[in-house]
Amino acid sequence: MDVTGRTSYDLGTVTGYHIVVLKAYSFYDIQPTYVEAKQSIWSPYVPPENNIPMPLSGNKMQSYPAIILNKQKGRVYVANSGENMIYDINVKTLTVDKKYPGNVMHQSKQGEKLFVFNPVTGRTTFGITMYDTTSGAKSSNTSFFSQIAGPYPGISLRLTNDLRRLYYSCEFVYGPHFLNAQYFEIDTGRNIISQGHGVTAAGSRIFVLAMNRAADKVYVFHNTSVEITKRPDHPIYKEIPLYGAEPGMVIEGKLSDTLYVNCLGDNRVVFIDTQQDKVVGYTELPGKPVNMVLTPDEKLLIVALGEANKVAFIDTQNHTISWTIDVAGAPYGLRTNDTADLLFIVSYCSKTLFIYGLPTRRMLADNISTGATKGNPFDVEVYEDSEMIRVFVAKEGCNTRMTCKDATANTSLDVSVFTFNKPAKK
Repeated sequence: MDVTGRTSYDLGTVTGYHIVVLKAYSFYDIQPTYVEAKQSIWSPYVPPENNIPMPLSGNKMQSYPAIILNKQKGRVYVANSGENMIYDINVKTLTVDKKYPGNVMHQSKQGEKLFVFNPVTGRTTFGITMYDTTSGAKSSNTSFFSQIAGPYPGISLRLTNDLRRLYYSCEFVYGPHFLNAQYFEIDTGRNIISQGHGVTAAGSRIFVLAMNRAADKVYVFHNTSVEITKRPDHPIYKEIPLYGAEPGMVIEGKLSDTLYVNCLGDNRVVFIDTQQDKVVGYTELPGKPVNMVLTPDEKLLIVALGEANKVAFIDTQNHTISWTIDVAGAPYGLRTNDTADLLFIVSYCSKTLFIYGLPTRRMLADNISTGATKGNPFDVEVYEDSEMIRVFVAKEGCNTRMTCKDATANTSLDVSVFTFNKPAKK
């Protein structure tokens, strides 16, 4: 159908059903400019055929990120905490090419290295292994420490821009237990990790780590405060109040000197200016902020509110909620496509996928099943190229994170894969 008299564009197709999204473009636009979305039309749902099965074992919670896209290498890495395994999946063929023992992961910014927190055979303690994502070569398993119990595994990883240091927080088990942040020295050429030194004195539990844009400061988040330490020798430069409790994750601004912190203990998001090293604002939310995503222009912070059945959209300049939407089934995972005109939301309890149009603020599709018995959606990643948008949904088989009313019991586990083909413009 021609909308403008010249061209039209649809979101694409998924095996077994079709999405039709009509968009209008100005006559002379070479690059499509989103003006208006009329509606979306879905035929009866047929489950996708290319889901990637995993063993359903144990009652283990996932850790963010449960899924990481390596677009440079055409890979997506998905954790299965129950199996204690990371799946290395080709985004085009959907084949599982490798598996790495572990359940927490971190990737270098250009995708050259993957770091996996993993068990050591025959021990109750743990370590870190570095994988070269091109050759597959791996380092030895380095440093032994245990995983803190809690709603999220107590391991946080951050890598410097020069790929020379990997910072981590953990609970050590050398004799008495104590809490600390430390670092590894990295030799990427020889694929070697060496034990480094402590960053902070042993003290209260560390929830998460972050770095500023220049990567010359490390931010160590405790329950209600933040220790700031400077590289390379790490004197404690400053300690500041968080004005929030129980930080769950931190997004580091790429365009601004801002850290975005979700505080699970008091339902707020906190904004930290890393030039001034102080909290410059916070946003009260109508529910627990279980996950966040920042739009590429960093003007909008999108927050999933889980059991409140809402998603909030926060203006990052004035720290106020611009609008909220209702999303059924406890929204957890969030991701935009590359141009941030589409937001993909997965709900934990209803086990469904939602597609929301950001420019028009309209829900384009809702309640697309990810499999009623195949795990609770926890995190999502989006691969996009000139031909398609492919959505990967990571799940967990845990029954203690929250109580889901009328939920069907899980009998298996998989990664749901939805492929939206981009038709050629007419």
